[in-house]
Amino acid sequence: MSALIDFANKLLARVDIVEVVGEYVPLKRAGQNYRGLCPFHREKTPSFNVSPTKQIFHCFGCGVGGDAIRFIMRIEHLEWVDALKLLAQKHGIPLPEFERRTADKAIQDAKTKLYEVNKLACEFYAANLQKALKDPKHPATQYLAKRKINAELATRFSLGLAPTGWTDFTEAAKRAGFEPETVVGAGLAIRHSESGRVYDRFRNRIIFPICDSLGRPVAFGARVYA
Repeated sequence: MSALIDFANKLLARVDIVEVVGEYVPLKRAGQNYRGLCPFHREKTPSFNVSPTKQIFHCFGCGVGGDAIRFIMRIEHLEWVDALKLLAQKHGIPLPEFERRTADKAIQDAKTKLYEVNKLACEFYAANLQKALKDPKHPATQYLAKRKINAELATRFSLGLAPTGWTDFTEAAKRAGFEPETVVGAGLAIRHSESGRVYDRFRNRIIFPICDSLGRPVAFGARVYA
């Protein structure tokens, strides 16, 4: 897994996310960033931003975001490892020798880690929401109540709540034995380009898990509630 993460970091350092996203989404310059209509939800006013400085994308409408690999993963409906391979192929960057020799095991190990950390995130956010729902005055409780969503429905659909802290989930993942790069690779955390500090991607948001055909959480959407 660590070898794949190392390769992913080197790949991300070589590709330009503006070019990657621009193959799928018409972008226009907006100050230091680029902007376009989000390809992941319907909208009339562009809220989808791409930062060439930070090399990330973020939609202020639906909350999705991440690096170039996460974008390929979402737009092509691929798992993280397959998105990594596709992005490398698109840019003519050969996979490392270890990948050719032990591809099946490396990919399976990486997929397992990503499934596990996503499962942990789903449980973490869900538990936090259930705690908040016990307080009728909590903004998240009031937000969901207006949409006729109670604790039972929230449980049924595995809805969650991201805390306000900068590293709440990152620390929880660390206690569970996950390396920071695994959390970053899953799109659940971001590494600051200058300080190198890792912090949670989702904060103070209602969380909606996106599951595969087997019901496993593979990604998350988020929405502001206050």
